[in-house]
Amino acid sequence: MDGQLRSADIEGEHINMPAIIPVYWRWRMEIPIWKLVGAEGFKEKLRDMVADAGR
Repeated sequence: MDGQLRSADIEGEHINMPAIIPVYWRWRMEIPIWKLVGAEGFKEKLRDMVADAGR
């Protein structure tokens, strides 16, 4: 959703790997959560999406 927060390694964030049982439905977020907290543009975009959805 945000080019500044997106990982360059798409495979590293792969969600569904059915061939590997321990990581079957897991998502690995490479950036630390504190970086999301400080990402004002990203948070504003999420707020707008939530508001547009009537939530």
